[in-house]
Formats: sequence, structure tokens, C-alpha cells
Amino acid sequence: MIQRIRQFERDPEVNRRLRVFYVAAIVIFFLLTLRLYYLQVIKYRHFYSLSEENRVRLRPVRAPRGLILDRNGEILADSKPAFQLVCTPYDVVDLEGELRFLLEIVDMDLKEVAEKIQQAKKDNPFGSINIATDLTYEQVSAIETNLEQVPGFSISYEARRNYPLGFLVAHALGYVGESSIDDLKNFKDFGVIFGDYVGKTGVERMMEGVLHGRDGVRRLEVDALGREKKELDFKNPDQGGILYLNLDIEMQREAARLLEGDAGAIFAMNPKTGEVYVLYSSPSYDPNLFARGIRVKEWNALLNDRKKPLQNRVIQGLYAPGSTIKPIIALFSLQEGFVSTETEFYCPGEFKVANSKFRCWKRGGHGDVNMWKAIVESCDIYFYNLGLTSGINNISRWSILFGLNEGTGIDLPAEKKGIVPSRALKRERFGQRWFHGDTVVASIGQGYFAITPQELAVAYSALVNGGKLVKPMLVRKGITHEGDERIHEVSVRRELLVDQEKLTLIKKALQAVVEDRKGTGRRADVLDMGIGGKTGTAQVVSLPEKGIPEEEVAYYKKDHAWFVGFAPADDPEICVAVIVEHGGSGGEVAAPLFRAMVRRYFSLKEAG
Repeated sequence: MIQRIRQFERDPEVNRRLRVFYVAAIVIFFLLTLRLYYLQVIKYRHFYSLSEENRVRLRPVRAPRGLILDRNGEILADSKPAFQLVCTPYDVVDLEGELRFLLEIVDMDLKEVAEKIQQAKKDNPFGSINIATDLTYEQVSAIETNLEQVPGFSISYEARRNYPLGFLVAHALGYVGESSIDDLKNFKDFGVIFGDYVGKTGVERMMEGVLHGRDGVRRLEVDALGREKKELDFKNPDQGGILYLNLDIEMQREAARLLEGDAGAIFAMNPKTGEVYVLYSSPSYDPNLFARGIRVKEWNALLNDRKKPLQNRVIQGLYAPGSTIKPIIALFSLQEGFVSTETEFYCPGEFKVANSKFRCWKRGGHGDVNMWKAIVESCDIYFYNLGLTSGINNISRWSILFGLNEGTGIDLPAEKKGIVPSRALKRERFGQRWFHGDTVVASIGQGYFAITPQELAVAYSALVNGGKLVKPMLVRKGITHEGDERIHEVSVRRELLVDQEKLTLIKKALQAVVEDRKGTGRRADVLDMGIGGKTGTAQVVSLPEKGIPEEEVAYYKKDHAWFVGFAPADDPEICVAVIVEHGGSGGEVAAPLFRAMVRRYFSLKEAG
């Protein structure tokens, strides 16, 4: 027996296998030790946090957004208390069943809410998301007494964004909405967290850094079903700062009254400082829909509305400027020496270029026309000749100098840039060469021209302030919740090198447009006050040459009505751009709206 054991011990194969076993055991033990060290030491905080989250919930207490005030201190946006139904996705047990139970109490879109919770479960399962807001006491009571039926859902008492004036300031202020993944990235420096409401458009978005406060937090102990057992800690939120606008809400009200029932825009600014007094786009919408959480049906109704109430026509509406472009073409033609003030062109009522015929708005013609008469009476044929004399390259270059293709830099998001006609534009977009007929059309602000109302107002401001392109400023100043003050100062984007005498001549001609008995802007006149401006009637579609009665023209085929002007003429304080979509004649439709806005401005000024 002893001999057999000794033979076994001396077997090299057995010894080799034993050594492998010992090494394997040591390696496994070492790996288990490393794993335990990783879990217990390196990942300690992570797993401790997970275990805590299974019994402790951190419920954010949303900070009320800051106030937005007009130039006279009237509240344009504030916050009001509201009961909200919130959900912590991790604690939901039966999503479909719980939502069906809640549907009997709260009006909501079942599919929409379910998708929102499912997405939140992936992005932030322990966070709180808003499901419904503005709950009544009856709804709150019904939910509170049945919390055991809906684990993961609870009632929150928070401050909701409120717009007391609704549609009146929608396009200027914009609206808020629940933060998206992109918002969390864009606004991370402002302390935005999942579920916060942030600015989506307007100054609400541009000034998030001022308006966003610092959220508070409730630290709660919950049971296995996520029901609150007791509050462990509470930190108060800090309300957002205060935003002061240059907007004058009384003038904004006047603009809304004037455009009621029409699609269009009114924009008013100080031509020297850029302060924006009025920014109104019609039709408008109620931003409170978004503050409480807009429903799919409501959103689709806004999107499918043919008059596009969500579009801010002041900064996004692109229109042919029509005859409002004529003063700019006249100015650079004088500056470049293509014509003098006494240069005349004959207007018989029509103008031929190659095989094409172009008409003047006055069928009988204006006869012999110099520059003064051409601006005052808006003679098209004079400007056809002027356009061909100066050439499309100069029309394009000077339009660009006046900023008609670059936006204005206003403190609002999503501003569109105008389009200026050029040989390159037509070649790149349509693959076609430029013709003389294109230049003729461009010389009266038609064809490939497309400009926003505020771009035109800024250009006219430059005509009357000595050639300075001033940046429009909707915001006057902001004060953050930390007390930091941010003042928006006058900003001049560019100064045009233009002879001041020639600028004065154009300004006086624009005054005659309103005050001369043959001027096309007579309906803009305000007694006892010098007014200057220019009418524009921008063609939307070509109508038969013989013409048809205006009442028989379909609405969407009617011309756009423009008027851009300033007051008082000798030392302008206000510049106003008015456009009425498919309104017809600028002199008949838009000029009276300009007059009403000027009257309102000076009546408010006198009242102090």
C-alpha cells in the first residue's frame, strides 16, 4: 500500500494537474477579491445612491420664472400657483392601468402621456415629470385619496408660468415648455434639470439666464410603492430675475386693434437708439397653452392654420418690399452719380424691354418725371429707367449695405434674413442667367426681393438718422436672481458713407409723400406734425393686363399693403413698418394704420 502511494505521489501528470488547480483557485480568489473591492470601495457611492433612491426621493421644487415687464412696469409674464399631477417613472407598477384610472379624473391624451413616461423612464427614471397642470381641488382630492391605486404618481404644488395678456405679447415673449435633452445641454450653466420649464421661443428663450431661477428640493422617504412617508429635508427655491423690455404695451394694444382680423405685422422702433416699442404679428396665439402643456390637437390646429399664427411675421415674414425700396435706390443713384435730382425720364404709363411690357401703377402715366416727383408720386417707370441705368449689381450691393439680407441682430431667436436679388442668386437657385427684365422688376422691389418688416424699418431708420444701421433692442435690461444687472446698450452695426445732403433730400421727399396733395401716402398724415414715409403695394401674383375689379380678386392673390414711415420729420423719434397681407393698396390700407400708431405714440408721450 505504501509503495502504491509513493508511486502516485511521484506521478508527474498528477502533480501538474494539482498545480494547475492551485493556480486556478488562487486566480479566482484574487478576481473575487478585486470584484468585491470594486463594488464595495470604488463603486460604493454609486450603489449607495441606488439603495438610497429605493427609499428616498429627491423631488425638485421648481423655481418660479422671473417677471417680464414692459417699459412702464406693466407685468407681461409672471407665475401663478397651480396643482400638478407628476410622475416618477421608476415607481410606476402598471402604467396602462394607472393611466386609465387617472383618466377618469384628469383630462389627458392617454397615448401621449404613456409615451412621455416611457421616454422619461429611459432618460431619468427617478426624476419627476409633469403630467397635468391646473388641477382643481376636486381633482386633487380624488387623486390624493386613491394614491395606493396609482404608485409612481403624486400631486405637486408649483408655480406655473402665466401670461396675463395672452396673445398680445406672444411673439415678443415667446412661450415655455418642458426641458428637452437639447435644452439640458444648452442651458446647463443656468441649473436647468430634467422636468424644468424653459424658454422655447422669444425673449423667454433668449434671456433664460435671467429668467431661470434656482430650484429647491424636497428630500422624502418613500415606501416600496413610492408613497411618501415623511419629509427628511427641504430647500427653498430662488425665483428667477426680472426682465425689463423696451416694449410699450399700450402701443402694442393699438397694433393688435388695428390688425384685428387681418394677417400682417406692425413694428415700431426708435431710429436713433433701436428701442423696440411695438412688435406685433397677426394673427397671434395664446402662450398660456404651452405653459400648461399644449395638447396634440391644439398643437396641430395651430400648425395647420393657413394664416400661420405661430409665425412671427415681424422677424420671419419675408415679403417683396414693393415701392418701399425706391428711396434706397434713389439715394445710391445720387450717391454714385448715375443721375442728378434734375434728371428726368418720361412716363407714358408703360415701359418696354425686349419683348416684355411693364406698366406704371398710373395707367395714363406721369409725363416728365424727376427724382422728387418719382418718389412723391411713386412713379414706377422712372425707377425702371433708374434701375437699368444703375444696374443690378449696384441695386444688390446697396441693398446689402442697408442690411436687407443679413437680419438685424434683434434679441430674439430664429430671425430670418432677407433675400436680395443678384445675378449669382438667380444662377445658383434657378440655373438661369440674368435679364434686363429682372432688373426692371427689382427696381420697384419685386421679383427676387424678400425682406422682413423689421429689416425695412432699420433701413428707413438709417435714412433718417444720418446713415446708421442701429440694432433693434427688445430688452432694456435684466437682473438675475443673484442680483447681476445686464443692461442692453445702443449698438450701431454699421455706418453708411453717404452724403448727408443727399440723405436730407431723400428725407424731405419722403415727407412730401405724406404731405403733398399728389403724394401716395396722404392717408398717413397727422395734422400739425411733420410725417415722412413711403407706401408700397407688393404684387403677389401677376393678374391679367386689363385688370379685374379688386372685389373679384381672390384673397390670397391680392397685393400686400406696405407703409414705412417716421415722425416727426425734422427730428424722428419713431419709425414704424406696417404690412397687411393681401390688403391691397399700401396708400389705402397700410398708411392709415401707420397714422394711428403715430398718434398713439405722441398721445402717450404727452400723457407722461
